[in-house]
Amino acid sequence: MAAETYRYNAFISYRRTPRDTLVAREIQHGLEQFRLPKGIRQKSGKDRIERIFRDQSELEITSDLSGRIESALASSEYLIVICSPEYSESPWCLHELETFLSMRGHDRVLCVLSNGEPPSVFPEALLRRTREVTADDGTAAVVEESVEPLACDYRESFRTARRTELPRLAAVMLGCSYDELVMRRERYRRRRLASILTAAAASASIAIAYLIWSNTQISRNYRQALISESRLLASESLSALEEQDRLHAVTDALQALTGNDPERPVTEEAQFALSRATYAYETPSKTVETWRIDLNNDIRDFFVSRDGQVLVCMDRTGEFCSYSIRDRKLLSRFRIAENTVPATPAEGKSGQLLCYANGEVVCADYLTGETVWHEPMNYGALGAVKVSPQGNLIAAADSYAVWVMTTEQLPYAGLLLPELDGQYITDLCWSEDGSCIAVKLRQPGTGQDFVGSFALETGAFTLLDCSYETVDLFRFDRENRLYILGDNRIGESDSYNGATVLIPVPFELRVYSGSELMWSYQLGAQTLTDTPALEIAEEAERRVYLALGSAVYIFDKDGTAAGYLDMRRDVVRLLDIGNETFSFITSEGDLGTGWPASGISQLNKTFPAGITRAVTVPYTQGEDESFVILSAGNLCIYESVSDGNLKPLSGDGFVYRPDGLIRDGDRSVLLTENTLLFYALQDNAQTARVDLPEGDVWHLLTALGETVHVLRIHGNSGETSVLSYDLQSGELLREMQL
Repeated sequence: MAAETYRYNAFISYRRTPRDTLVAREIQHGLEQFRLPKGIRQKSGKDRIERIFRDQSELEITSDLSGRIESALASSEYLIVICSPEYSESPWCLHELETFLSMRGHDRVLCVLSNGEPPSVFPEALLRRTREVTADDGTAAVVEESVEPLACDYRESFRTARRTELPRLAAVMLGCSYDELVMRRERYRRRRLASILTAAAASASIAIAYLIWSNTQISRNYRQALISESRLLASESLSALEEQDRLHAVTDALQALTGNDPERPVTEEAQFALSRATYAYETPSKTVETWRIDLNNDIRDFFVSRDGQVLVCMDRTGEFCSYSIRDRKLLSRFRIAENTVPATPAEGKSGQLLCYANGEVVCADYLTGETVWHEPMNYGALGAVKVSPQGNLIAAADSYAVWVMTTEQLPYAGLLLPELDGQYITDLCWSEDGSCIAVKLRQPGTGQDFVGSFALETGAFTLLDCSYETVDLFRFDRENRLYILGDNRIGESDSYNGATVLIPVPFELRVYSGSELMWSYQLGAQTLTDTPALEIAEEAERRVYLALGSAVYIFDKDGTAAGYLDMRRDVVRLLDIGNETFSFITSEGDLGTGWPASGISQLNKTFPAGITRAVTVPYTQGEDESFVILSAGNLCIYESVSDGNLKPLSGDGFVYRPDGLIRDGDRSVLLTENTLLFYALQDNAQTARVDLPEGDVWHLLTALGETVHVLRIHGNSGETSVLSYDLQSGELLREMQL
């Protein structure tokens, strides 16, 4: 009879004693109410264990009782025998067993211990079985052999049996392993518990927030709960690994790292647990979060002193805090102006903070929090304060003029706009040598942006021949050439079902020397969600690198397009630009490397997601730079540190894995997001390419001899395996499940 035609999943055969009846009723209820995890439902093709036959609940009063039971036995896929000393004393129970054995055989009989000790409580029919054997001369014979059936133990607490014994029955009936079923049920239980806890925490937070706290407080509390949960799961993963239970170690580490919440913060403990569980952890140093500044209100802006010793930050209410970076100590907490949020702060001479607030340029000592001086502006509609690269002059925008003074508040120059069409200054920037000041102008009515420049020596003003709906970026290079990035964003966003949808708009990059246009370039349409980043390389070619959304454009100094890379995530900072490679940071927390010549980029998750600003600080004890990251209203400090718990792998042929790149002898292997590239180092020629399945996580492990090993973590199931490829041809040699 085909499995799908069975009327009953199982028939329970038992003696009508009080104890056996109680056990039979418990098993019937437990199996019919058994929750199947999604993965088991897909694998077995069954949504649930639908119906269990137990004669007191299934048979009507009828004179043909024997015929009805035999019909139920024939319609049942499995027979569950409730074993006790009284069972074998019942001819009717033995008749049920022998009838089912003649139909299905021993493999479909499941035993449950109700009372007594095995094997004496097992019916004699289950202690022996016959099988056909073939002798050496080819003749067939039927032999009888003794067996002791496996049984589920219901002699103790039903509560314990529901957790440990009932899944054994269900696993056999569903055609899966006991370990797989228990693991999936445990994963379901954890997800359900996490959902309940999260819902409870969210409900409590909302109630408290309605009375006391703001929405920002709710988000922070929820984020901390996720971090605590991730750290707990990471600890469980390490414990499982110590007990040699690597499968549960990987499962717990993945749950700690991603869980069922896409906004779950990535904790160092979760990353460490996963690296330990996947054996991809043996490296002597790593970039980790060493310090986090979490104020009562979200941090809006910050700067690091020129000597790299002090970090100054401002929250969204306008309160400043200064910290000693080396000692991690709070130096001062102060306000420059009440009931207002100052404009972007900047550092003056050593120990001084400059900003615009309430129509004044204010100078404060950020080490003590005391106001040093303040200078009223004439117009005061909009204000921007910038310090010259030399650190000796201050330029303050005052709507229709730029006032230049020394850091001691001594007047230096007054730069007045000529008679224009009502344009007023909204921002400014200094040239590298301090001889020019470029200003961004806004046209009332039309709302268009213009750019002009003042010569500091003569006060002469030049209005450049460009106008945009928005000037996104303008800055000088070392040769006093002015770079302007603008766009015409009319209709840059639309709404769909009440939600705002960003529409890609075209951008233009212009480069001026004085008033002369050197070159311009029309960029492709981009959806801009972060401030663009522009860097000029210090190598001989002096190339220009522009990060616009997820795209990085590269130009020679004469304006010739020299390269383009799509990073797949918005780039917020470009760093370490060299002749062959450059580094960058994305808004999703990736520390990436780009190879312009080949158009390849590699992303490595290092920082938290939601980055709005990132700077590097050369203050660490080693040679590596440290990172100051502004993410989700918090400041995070990341440093390259050595971990005493990590011991470098050693041995002949082992190669370290730096950022997804393995070099071994005259060959190299590069792992991008879903592509494995093989190169010959002699001529840098690509010898093979392997496209890896999407949705899984891949890590390069080692190169040993002529083989490179890659770790695969399946995105759906979390199962792990190691794939081995030929280092020269890229051919897949084998895949080993872990």
